[in-house]
This record gives sequence, C-alpha cells and structure tokens, in this order.
Amino acid sequence: MVSAIAVGAALLVDSAEFQWEVLSILRLLTAGVMLVLSGLCVNFLPNVVRAVWHLTPKSYEEILELLRPP
Repeated sequence: MVSAIAVGAALLVDSAEFQWEVLSILRLLTAGVMLVLSGLCVNFLPNVVRAVWHLTPKSYEEILELLRPP
C-alpha cells in the first residue's frame, strides 16, 4: 500500500509541468500529500497490524458491540 502511494506520487510529479497553472499546482500538491501519507503509513501501519494481531477474543466482542447499530 505504501509503495503504491509513493509510486503514484512519483508519477504525478513526473507528469507535472512546472508552470504556474492551476492543474500543475494541484498535481504537485496532491503528490506532496500522497508522499506525506505514505510516510505516515510506513510509521503507523506496523503498529496497527501489531495492535490488531494481539487482540483477544473479548476485545473483538467489544469492538463488534461498538459497531452494531443501536
């Protein structure tokens, strides 16, 4: 997932024309946001996987109870 986001950002930068046009600026801003997102994913994704991996069956029941409609 992280690689796909980073590659997508690189492709946006590669296709951007470095001119002061709205579309070029939006492409570069989107690429910047995607690179920041991939950096955050690299740091937080292992922690999320570890947290989900260590859940107990009681934790699963509590989470499902929160997700059920009232």
